[in-house]
Amino acid sequence: MTRSLQLSLLKLAAVIVMAIALVILVVTGPALEGDAGHSSGSTQDSVRPNGSLG
Repeated sequence: MTRSLQLSLLKLAAVIVMAIALVILVVTGPALEGDAGHSSGSTQDSVRPNGSLG
């Protein structure tokens, strides 16, 4: 009984972690390219437009 409980808890925790990671990716993905680009450390997006000299 304890093993099945641990397995179910592990599965539930894994699902929750995956869901949270997916939500974070969905939320921060567009935000990095959009408004939060300056506050966040998005060096690639800021280097390309600013480094138009080279």
